Amino acid sequence: MPDHLSKELPEQLPKQLSKQLPKQLLMLMIGMFLIGLGICLYVQADLGAEPFTVLAQGVSCLTGLQFGRAMQSLNIAIILVILIVDRSHLGLGTLLSAVLVGFFADTLMNWIPHAPNMPVAVLMLIGAVTTMGIGVGIFIASDLGEGAVEGLMMLTHRKTGFEVRWARILMDSVCVLTGALLGGSIGVGTLVGAFCTGPIIQETLRILGYS
Repeated sequence: MPDHLSKELPEQLPKQLSKQLPKQLLMLMIGMFLIGLGICLYVQADLGAEPFTVLAQGVSCLTGLQFGRAMQSLNIAIILVILIVDRSHLGLGTLLSAVLVGFFADTLMNWIPHAPNMPVAVLMLIGAVTTMGIGVGIFIASDLGEGAVEGLMMLTHRKTGFEVRWARILMDSVCVLTGALLGGSIGVGTLVGAFCTGPIIQETLRILGYS
C-alpha cells in the first residue's frame, strides 16, 4: 500500500465511525424497544413465557432465588463466558440492554392490557415472536455490542458454523428443556418462540446486510 494511503486510512476511520454512530445508536434503541415490546406481548398474551424466561424460572425453583435475581445471575454468568471466549460481542449495547429492555417492557405493560380472549392472545403471541425476532436482528446489526442472550447466540453461530436461525433454535431448545426440568413453566407460546424466533432474526440480519 502506498505511504500516503496508509497515512490517510487511520485519519479517515474515526470520521467514518463518527458518521455511522448516530445511525448505530438509533438502530440500537429501536432494537431494544422492539425486544421490550416482544417481552411485554409474551407476558400479556399469557400463552407461555419466552425460552430464556423459562430457564430463569427453573433456576429460581432450584436455588430459591427470586425470579429477578435468577435472571440477573444467568445474564452475568453468560456475559462472563462471552468475556472469556470472545469479548468482541460485548459493548455499549450490552450495558444499555441490561437497563433499557426491562424498562421498555415494564413501561409498555402499563399501556398494553392483558389479552381478553384466546383470539387476541394468539395475535399477541404472533406479535411477540415477530417483534422479538426483528428487534434482536436490529439490535445485533447496530454492531454496538450484544446482550447476554444475543451474544451467546452469535457466539454459538460463529464457533459452530451453524446458521443464526439454527444457533438460536438450539439455544432456545436447551433453555426450554433445562428450565422445564428444573421446574419452569412452558406453554404453546414458549414452543412457538423457540422454533420461530431464530428464522426471523436471521431474515432480519439478511435484510439489513449484516453478516
